[in-house]
Amino acid sequence: NKDTLVREVRTLKKDKVYYLTGKKIAIGEKAILIGLDITELKKIEQEELHFQKLNMLNNLSAGIIHDIRNPLTILIAQTYKLEDKYPESEKIFKSMHKANMKINNMTDSLQALTEKPKNGTFEINDVVTEALLLSKGLYRSLHVTPEVELTKKDTKTSGVKVHLIQAILEVIQSCVLDRESDEFKLKIITKVSDDLIRIQIETNSNKDDSYYSGLFDEFRTKKHISKDSSNLYHAYKIVKEEHNGIVQVPISGQVKIKITIPNV
Repeated sequence: NKDTLVREVRTLKKDKVYYLTGKKIAIGEKAILIGLDITELKKIEQEELHFQKLNMLNNLSAGIIHDIRNPLTILIAQTYKLEDKYPESEKIFKSMHKANMKINNMTDSLQALTEKPKNGTFEINDVVTEALLLSKGLYRSLHVTPEVELTKKDTKTSGVKVHLIQAILEVIQSCVLDRESDEFKLKIITKVSDDLIRIQIETNSNKDDSYYSGLFDEFRTKKHISKDSSNLYHAYKIVKEEHNGIVQVPISGQVKIKITIPNV
């Protein structure tokens, strides 16, 4: 009502959240306000919500894998039988085997995301390849074929592989969803310099400083940017906290997101 106030408010920079209570006093138009800083609590709530969504996705993925693999096993077996029976159709069966293998590889990648995360050593090139495979449906729907340049040097790093795949996947999806034209182009490069590995994801989109401002902030809202956009907070957190890496973006201009992590 007009005499009391109970509300959550954020600072103008969106970096603090307060639970504000207030009561109007009898003397003039003055009021007493008490604010409780709940920034950390809101962060915990956001993280909990994010992990709940991931858990739901994992359960859904496990069911999808099961529903795909059962008929796929039968399909693979029947393909071999038909190949023995009709050897003159070798080219047709070769393409069928290739398609079956592609589906099997996709389910393997999807299963890797549903398994309990484990620390280990892995190749960054493999991470990029799996992230591209998982996002294929998104960029293929736009008739886009990514340009990929993977270094031939050793790209080993350590940590939770599935988490880094999620981070790269989030960046790729953000680039695709925030495209500016139908003639969209996506390029991914891996490089090794000294003891560092760099993953560079770039597009032909051009953005102003309002797009890059707060790109990795947890509480990013539409007020920060000219149009609706993805939030890369979780990708940034994985790279920084789990891999002691950095994520760099330009101040403005062409979209180039550079992820740098140690090479082990």
